[in-house]
Amino acid sequence: MLRKLFTLVLCLATTAIAVQAQTQTPPDNEIWYTTTDGKTVNISGGHDNEVLDNSYRNGVGAIKFKNDVTTVCCEKCYSLKTIIIPNGVTEIGGGAFSGCTNLVSITIPDTVTNIGEESFQGCNLSSIIINVVVGNPSYVLNTLGVDNITAYAGEFSSTDGRCLVADGVLCHVLPKDLTTFVIPDGMTNIQGYAFSHCKSLVSVTIPESITSIDDFAFIGCCGLTNITIPQSVTSIGYGAFVGCSSLASIDIPDSVTVIGEFAFADCSSLASITIPEGVTHVGDSAFFDCSGLKVLTCKAPIPPRVLPGFLGFADLCIDAETQIYVPKKSVKAYKNNYIWGRYAKSIKPIK
Repeated sequence: MLRKLFTLVLCLATTAIAVQAQTQTPPDNEIWYTTTDGKTVNISGGHDNEVLDNSYRNGVGAIKFKNDVTTVCCEKCYSLKTIIIPNGVTEIGGGAFSGCTNLVSITIPDTVTNIGEESFQGCNLSSIIINVVVGNPSYVLNTLGVDNITAYAGEFSSTDGRCLVADGVLCHVLPKDLTTFVIPDGMTNIQGYAFSHCKSLVSVTIPESITSIDDFAFIGCCGLTNITIPQSVTSIGYGAFVGCSSLASIDIPDSVTVIGEFAFADCSSLASITIPEGVTHVGDSAFFDCSGLKVLTCKAPIPPRVLPGFLGFADLCIDAETQIYVPKKSVKAYKNNYIWGRYAKSIKPIK
């Protein structure tokens, strides 16, 4: 299905949304660019790749290297306005364009297979055009420095430009000024990091078409207070809600069978949680550092498989006031279970 994040055209608000990839591309051993002052800038074309010429003529800069360009870096090139990266480049390193505050647009070829963290941090990008998506762009986009982007454009953008979708997958949602969000009908999967660090997000509506919530899907959504998981969801991934510190309660639907490791870790306001009857596995530290947890209800008649730290390392989440409610006929089974039995004093029958 999705394998990599390929062609990107990043642009500022001052650039028209309809901007597309340039009709001309530089030779594999050249980088073309423009600057705000009409002067040359230093851009790396790979480790020990000797620069043969760097000149600025007729409003365009061109750097010619001895060998083909394999990676690009131009950190803190304050005057850099546009840049066209040649075909053949496979990597844009971490922080490659960090601090390029006047960068208007960048054309990235489909040969790129890796984009490092914070590649465009400080570039004040406010729109992004994505014309080819394969893979998991969510993690990449969240480490590029896209906090100020307000709209997507291109083949994979939603109608309102707020999110990126592909093949029924909600890939990424832009965090800026987002308080509520309704996931479009027809989506089947919330991809990992899709809502990563949407700090102002308060509530999310998930349609019945969603079947899985992937790893770290809502990581760092510290303002999230309300979310309803529909009966269609069968799995909650690793760290799916980690750091959702305002989430006070959550009902996991009966359809869920697996709760991933660290799924609700660091949800410090989480006071109660209900594990449905069909859950067979609760990941290690699934509720780690849920310091406000007072009621844990597990409806499963057979104690779900858990590891010693499923409630947190060294039982950090259990105190004298915490109660664990299980089916009346299963109280003995839970108390005699190797792991659940560690909390025997807190286990009581469901009322």
